[in-house]
Amino acid sequence: MRVVAISVDSVADSARMARAYGIEYPLLADADGTVSRAYVGLDDADVSVPGIVIVLADGRVGFRQIARDKADRLSASQLLAVIDGLPPSPGRRVGALGAVAAKHGYAPLERLSLRVDLGGGIARTRSAGAGQAATDTSATAAALGSVWVPMARHLMLGGGVSLDSAQGWVDVGVGAGVRWPLLGDLGTVELLAWPSWALTTTGAAVHTRLGLTYALTPSLSVQLGVGAQLRHEYVDDRADVRSASWTITLGVGQLIAE
Repeated sequence: MRVVAISVDSVADSARMARAYGIEYPLLADADGTVSRAYVGLDDADVSVPGIVIVLADGRVGFRQIARDKADRLSASQLLAVIDGLPPSPGRRVGALGAVAAKHGYAPLERLSLRVDLGGGIARTRSAGAGQAATDTSATAAALGSVWVPMARHLMLGGGVSLDSAQGWVDVGVGAGVRWPLLGDLGTVELLAWPSWALTTTGAAVHTRLGLTYALTPSLSVQLGVGAQLRHEYVDDRADVRSASWTITLGVGQLIAE
């Protein structure tokens, strides 16, 4: 087992730090952030995110912790326990404390997500009342502000406020989503569903959305989604409005460590 530290600091800065703190293991300079981006990510200032990564002999990542800050990283005893619980590796001589509970995976899967999505699509509306019915098809603009909380690797709970310009609807709802990680846990395919209740009229709706997300940094993501919405507005006992809309949206998200 070999220990190295990697950062975007220059060689000269790393050498000064090694002398100042008596560090004997190698401090490697990742000037363009390529290695940091691949294993832990870069923050909004293009500085390596604090973390610990154990790379197995065959090149696979055996363990990865993304920390909130330098002080949040595993202690030496915790890290030795993690190493002790990894699959056998030729020549490994450290780790003797047993398994320890620790988070695996890349930070975006473990962080609360605040999202704003904008887009547009087509709405088909059917109005009925007084023995008559009319159907109309029109373009619609859509906006969605939502928050999603990870409950497990493949499960999220959340809710938000949405706007559909076709009927002037503003509604609020809560729901759930399932996700499938991609690209080394930097991205996900998501299927979201939630019921909602109108704030601007009397009615209810059901939303479904299939989307792709990708974490540009541990704190910033982008989303692309396609969605379908079914709405029912109650006008009075003799009239109602039913609509279905299909939208494509693009959005950004703020990833927040819980």
